[in-house]
Amino acid sequence: MIQEVLQRIVDSLTSLASRIDSIETRIQSEKIRWTEQIVSGGEITASSKAIRIKPETGVSDDVDTISNGYDGMVITLSIKDSGDTITLKDGTGNLQLGSDVLLSDIHIVQSLVYRTSDTSWMPYDGAAGGGKPYATFVVAASNSIAPDAANADYVCDGTNDEAEINAALTALGSVGGKVLLLEGSYNINSSIQMVGNSTLDGQGDGTILLPTSGGIDMLLMDNNCKVSNIQIDGNGVEFYPIKIMSKSKSIVNNIYYHNESGNNNFIYVTTSREIIIDKCRVDEGVGIYVFDSNMVRVSGCIFDTVGDAIEFDDCVNSSIVNNHFFSCNDDILLDGSSGCVIDSNVSESLNDINPDAPDFENINPYLPSSGGIYVGRSNGLGPGTGGSGNIITNNKLKNAMDGLIVESQLYSVVSGNTLVGETSRWAMDVGLDLTRCSFCICSGNTVSDIWGGNGILLIDVEESVISNNVIAG
Repeated sequence: MIQEVLQRIVDSLTSLASRIDSIETRIQSEKIRWTEQIVSGGEITASSKAIRIKPETGVSDDVDTISNGYDGMVITLSIKDSGDTITLKDGTGNLQLGSDVLLSDIHIVQSLVYRTSDTSWMPYDGAAGGGKPYATFVVAASNSIAPDAANADYVCDGTNDEAEINAALTALGSVGGKVLLLEGSYNINSSIQMVGNSTLDGQGDGTILLPTSGGIDMLLMDNNCKVSNIQIDGNGVEFYPIKIMSKSKSIVNNIYYHNESGNNNFIYVTTSREIIIDKCRVDEGVGIYVFDSNMVRVSGCIFDTVGDAIEFDDCVNSSIVNNHFFSCNDDILLDGSSGCVIDSNVSESLNDINPDAPDFENINPYLPSSGGIYVGRSNGLGPGTGGSGNIITNNKLKNAMDGLIVESQLYSVVSGNTLVGETSRWAMDVGLDLTRCSFCICSGNTVSDIWGGNGILLIDVEESVISNNVIAG
């Protein structure tokens, strides 16, 4: 029987590793790796997929020929330095563009595809036959700093700034492209509607979206789109910053969200697949909620004093990896989900213990760092009702309220987790709690200094492997 359990776990791990690798590949593919070339006699070489061009002499030059192309090859061109100008010449060499194309800003790019039948390069739109170029539009806030603002395609006036942002996204068309938001504050009164194959990219924390009315869905994601490098200041308003509903292949990257008074989720995901949420920061408010979705990954995020930081309900083949939690209500909740991975997350307190606290009734110095990690259901239902084939491994929890609770699981693995309490204060009544679990493995976990004295608690656990765990203190 144990061999059967182990084999099913191995098969589950192998399948999950493959799925995680495919998501990692998508993350890497989103990063354009630019190379640089100097024009030589009006010619450059198609030596990579993204090329920044520098004039042969001076600050301007023409390119009429691109060598070394093969059928179907796609390249993206831009200038290397601000102040330079490169003109892609139509019909002079092997470029068939319809008209000359001017590259005069580092944010302007032109994608081309090579066709052997025509021995020429043509504008590329992602379709087999070519068409419109990949576009980049620049949007400036009302308080963006010149001279960048002067060169923007759209300039906001500080009122209903979503209008200019939506206009830029709409101008991309079905081909897609990028809308670049310059540094500044954008006042948002209704939804920003992403379009397929598009990227909305800010300049980091200096690009700030501010809701000016309650109840709005600020960013509505579409299929195959990305939003990145933006700060969302909740401004004390109740609203949903980002929603992903019935979409696929969307990415949220490097978003900083804070809202002291907010009770709605930072990111709300439902009935979606292949979603990546990466390297975001959440201060206060409520974190990420995912429901009935497949292949969702939350990784590298930081949650500071957040309500429920990450919650997955009824999800499959998803992962919560390498996130950091400080003093949250609940760190991770995974309920009714199967084939999911919770790996290498860290939960700890922001505040040192105050050794001079007068007594236990002075509660503030004794507050635990976070709620902990919860996997499964606590409603008394049997094994499998809370999920199956989940892997909870290599997580580190210090002074979490409830430690690691795993309930109503079937064929799940709990391994290599480190749970550290503090015996002198109210924290971690139980280090590791397994309840109503069958055909599971609990191995190689370390539990120490548990205030309540229960290192590992087993209730109604059947046909499972419990081995090589360490309990100390």
